[in-house]
Amino acid sequence: MGCLIKQNFLKGVDMSRLFSFLALLGLMVSPASASQPIDAPLPSPEKARLLLPGILSTGLFERDFTLSPEGDEIYFTVMGRSFSVILVTNKVKGKWSTPRPASFSGKKEFFDAEPCLSPDGKKIYFLSTRPLPGDPPHPGWGYENIWMAHRTSEGWNDPVPLGPSVNDGRNVFYPTFAGDGTLYYTASPRGGERKSDLFRAFPEKDGFSGGEKLPEPLNTFPLQFNSAVDPQGEYLLFLAAGSEANQNASDIWVSFRSEDDRWSKPLNLGSAVNFPGGNAQSVSITPDGHFIVFAMTYGNPDLLPPEITYESLQKSMTSPQNGLSDLYWIDACLLKGLKAKAEW
Repeated sequence: MGCLIKQNFLKGVDMSRLFSFLALLGLMVSPASASQPIDAPLPSPEKARLLLPGILSTGLFERDFTLSPEGDEIYFTVMGRSFSVILVTNKVKGKWSTPRPASFSGKKEFFDAEPCLSPDGKKIYFLSTRPLPGDPPHPGWGYENIWMAHRTSEGWNDPVPLGPSVNDGRNVFYPTFAGDGTLYYTASPRGGERKSDLFRAFPEKDGFSGGEKLPEPLNTFPLQFNSAVDPQGEYLLFLAAGSEANQNASDIWVSFRSEDDRWSKPLNLGSAVNFPGGNAQSVSITPDGHFIVFAMTYGNPDLLPPEITYESLQKSMTSPQNGLSDLYWIDACLLKGLKAKAEW
């Protein structure tokens, strides 16, 4: 559904009545296209909104986002100085449940982050610092690989690492998938070198092809990382840092892909996403392609009253926009104007 048509069609519509009406007509084509909104009210292309305050945005350091094809399950990450855990919340009778650690995450001895469900929702991929078979433990960050778990009738099975075509000895992280199963991810050298680039690998019978570095004009920033590809593989969102073209230390950019597999020059998403004083942490796209979900550190100057009290300080530490990372969403129609400016 086109951007302008979608906006005009949904404006003022009672969503529950709409979906019931579509079901009666037999037009509920797929769970992903007909699922109820993640949150309400919906964001516009011009202004991002906090996503699920009190569930995904709470005052903790929250980032990363992946939504099940049915629209009833969200995985995200909560980080701290000495932990990083993947949490899950489920939509039950129209309400999102209190988040809990995913069954495959939550052990303090290693860090997990950056979950991404496969397009069919039957697998989940994520970064982990748990050691590969035969490797010793590596406490803290600096030893990162992509792991995967299969969904079974009883839940997720024990995670396994991807093969050496992807986990090739570098730090490998932030998996994201196009609808055809192409894996996009970030890789950086181990040993402290401040460098990272974007890669992709194609699905094969027993895993993935060897990762290929995406060509210029991608990978031309000092640092590019944490990408998200749309379901059709038509554009790539990613974070970039170390560039004078940024509005903040880290911004979200987009590059559009042509039918002959060329990539456009990256464009900054602008202040609707990269708002002043914020720093981007992650970016994702909903399975239907309608919304961009991103994490941003941002301190709201109006969070505290003019006269600060101890109680107001305590309240601010359990509120979104306290300077830690929160999750936001914005209508992906934001990209329509940027695509018109794209240069190859």
